[in-house]
Amino acid sequence: MTVELKNPATAQDAADAFNEMAPVGMLVRYWRSGRQGPPSGVGRVYHPSTVLGGHTAVAWISGCSGAVSLTHVEVLDRAALVEETAAALVVAL
Repeated sequence: MTVELKNPATAQDAADAFNEMAPVGMLVRYWRSGRQGPPSGVGRVYHPSTVLGGHTAVAWISGCSGAVSLTHVEVLDRAALVEETAAALVVAL
């Protein structure tokens, strides 16, 4: 499930919307430099989203140094996670 932030008026609005969709403990996929190619990793949100520098809403993800812009984060729902795990197992076999 991709995080869709419906034209947030401010970075704080984006952070608040993300916090509702991805509370602490939620699994997310993230890209360190744009959402192109394979993701940089998967981790759990370990702190509510905040705003850095008054202009960029970011996620705090376990296993990832620093913060990641919300535009580079995708929330994983249970169905997507099961599907990805199954696909990985098929490839491994």
